[in-house]
Amino acid sequence: MAIISRFIAAFLMVAAALPLITAHPGHGQPGPSKCKDNEFWFEEKSCCLPQGGPPSHHTPPPEKQCPPGEWSWSNEHSCCVPYRPYYPEQPQCHKDWEWSRSSFCCEKKPQKPSNGGNGHGCRKNEFWFAEKECCVRQGGPTDYYKPPREKQCPPNDWSWSREHNCCVPHRERYHPRPQCHKDWDWSPSSFCCERRGHHQ
Repeated sequence: MAIISRFIAAFLMVAAALPLITAHPGHGQPGPSKCKDNEFWFEEKSCCLPQGGPPSHHTPPPEKQCPPGEWSWSNEHSCCVPYRPYYPEQPQCHKDWEWSRSSFCCEKKPQKPSNGGNGHGCRKNEFWFAEKECCVRQGGPTDYYKPPREKQCPPNDWSWSREHNCCVPHRERYHPRPQCHKDWDWSPSSFCCERRGHHQ
């Protein structure tokens, strides 16, 4: 009987200790238990977020937005973060924007193809520039920029694009190897004129 009594006593001690063991995960392990009372666990980025939103708000990068309401952009996580632990799986974005699950933010909807855009969504006053896979304004840009040193654009109907770091044509039909100024040669790789002997 003494052996049985000792066994029962040991079992009761272990059973009593189990809740204490399960309530305290190992030190340094990430998870909801690490969040403070005023925070909640954000599974998408495996981190704790402040209830009600962050103390300061940041502007999303171009071509990205956060849903209206209780959402804001996080520079730390490069995505939109919610203010509450319960949020819709597909949040509602502003008009002409749609939710991207992969980037966890709103992204601009692709433009519908229009006449003259070759099916690429260019506007009526634009054409598709296959070299950089973008739409370019017919007749040239509204603002002109000077190319960097050791680079030039061909004379007539060409100008430098800071965005694409190359020369862009003003017309949809352009010569694949345009004529450069004297002592300059066309470089197909950099899509601009380079000083003779400078380009490979």
